[in-house]
Amino acid sequence: MFVDNWNNGLVCLDGKGTHISTIKDNDLNVVDGVCNDGTGNIFFVGCNSHNVVQYNEDGKKIGVVVKQEDHLNCPRSIAFHPEDNRLVMTMVDSGVLNMFDLELTHFRLTTYLMQT
Repeated sequence: MFVDNWNNGLVCLDGKGTHISTIKDNDLNVVDGVCNDGTGNIFFVGCNSHNVVQYNEDGKKIGVVVKQEDHLNCPRSIAFHPEDNRLVMTMVDSGVLNMFDLELTHFRLTTYLMQT
């Protein structure tokens, strides 16, 4: 099990909650959300690094999959929508819900204004 730990990185726990390891990643600054796709891929958002980094279930980094250049600004939460193969994210103080389609070589951004 992986959890985000704000400034301290990515924390891996076993099924009983025992600490296994902590991963520090220079590509992630202020880890503020985590989700998985149900097939072993884990996605972490970096609020201050404005990105999403993908890991496999063994804790091996796959790479940065969404960047600030993809219109990602201070992501706070992330979820995976399996039917559409999309990452869904909210941003700090934006009132916007961003969906990124996971495709082989690029991401398509869809932005929704959230009603309050």
